[in-house]
Amino acid sequence: MLVRRIVLLLALGMACLSGRIANAQPPAALSEFEPDDSIPTELILPEDRPFITDGEFIDMDSSLGCCDDGACAECRGPANPIFAWLKGVCVRGWIEQGVTFNSDSPTNRFNTPVTFNDRSNEYELNQLYMILEHPVDTHSGTVNLGGRADFLWGTDYFFTESFGLEKRLDGTQRWNSNNGPRGAGAGMYGLAMPQLYAEAFLPIWQGMKIKLGHFYTIMGYESVMAPENFFYSHSYSMQYGEPFTHTGALATFQASRGMVLQAGFHRGWNAWEDNNDQLSFLGGFKLRSLDDRTTFAFTITNGHEDADADFSRTAISMVLRREIDACTSYVFQYDLGREEGASVGGDAQWYGLTHYLYYQMSPTTELGMRVEWFNDRDNARVLGIADGSASGEDYGEVTLGVNWHPCGNVLLRPELRWDVSNVRPPFGAGGMFDGFTSRNQFLAAVDMIWHF
Repeated sequence: MLVRRIVLLLALGMACLSGRIANAQPPAALSEFEPDDSIPTELILPEDRPFITDGEFIDMDSSLGCCDDGACAECRGPANPIFAWLKGVCVRGWIEQGVTFNSDSPTNRFNTPVTFNDRSNEYELNQLYMILEHPVDTHSGTVNLGGRADFLWGTDYFFTESFGLEKRLDGTQRWNSNNGPRGAGAGMYGLAMPQLYAEAFLPIWQGMKIKLGHFYTIMGYESVMAPENFFYSHSYSMQYGEPFTHTGALATFQASRGMVLQAGFHRGWNAWEDNNDQLSFLGGFKLRSLDDRTTFAFTITNGHEDADADFSRTAISMVLRREIDACTSYVFQYDLGREEGASVGGDAQWYGLTHYLYYQMSPTTELGMRVEWFNDRDNARVLGIADGSASGEDYGEVTLGVNWHPCGNVLLRPELRWDVSNVRPPFGAGGMFDGFTSRNQFLAAVDMIWHF
């Protein structure tokens, strides 16, 4: 333990002394928008807080991703278009590592049903994340192509895997370990490729982007990518109520300055290969107020997820974001899902209500609170055993956190979290926590994100 603490302190010191350090700045207004599926192309500073970004709005006056400050012309310099395109490929990433203390010290060392920071009283290297990207140029006025590939190594790989890619359709690992403590024998550490897609920009009306391949979902508020979240841990709605990735195609069309329309298809929730050869729909819209202080997003997916394609699964997500004043922001999320024939009583249903409140104390320090209620009426999502053998249906959590930027490319996120649930599984001693023996759980966690 002492050695790990020393390593963490040395890593923090090296990061703060590196040449990439930038001065911390106060938060930006809601008008500074970044795509949901990408982080800012430079080092993330406090002004780039994820909770005040809008999503998929296309900024026709923005520069071409990593090639900022007039470098785009240099990126396109050579006459050979293939070489010029390759020269515009950007490389960036981060390292996320942390530890979560569980007051119950469960014997199985898991903070179940909390995922991602799922190990109790144990160091986790959650994400060694690398992005290779050639962003599309949204202000060139011409058709142009881009693409992106994401690679994640760490303990978080397990929660971002897709059927047919990292794991087989039977749940066993394809290239990661099958001799570990996780589900189906998966190992603690592994490699995932959550995104691999090509993208085209079309100068139609206000602009259109078409994405083809494997990409993160557009649903919900929280993200697999650690820098896009305020908290180390995740909400139940994100963990159990929404997909993480899709494989298919998605068109993003900016109808006006304040409206974006999205529509496409995919092969299923967290699926590289389709288990039933039936495509599912993915789409929605996003609105932005005239004063740039309020955004609203509605997304929906519908399709058959069972192997025989007999039953459909539908999920919707609505996210409202409001900048209350220069220092305070609020986010509300509502999720609703329904799957035909997934419960012994017929259809399975789940929904979640999540509130986020953020306050900027100083240019380098922010406070945050998340309050959530998640209802898994048929126990089809969290337990995955909707056969009537479990009782109860509600989960609640309150999380208090701090974001501290000791230097420009380093972020520390300590948090306190309390969970409670009335669900009683058919196994254990009557609760969902502490190895299925308790009805509540208290966690204290901290992680560090270092951008490179």
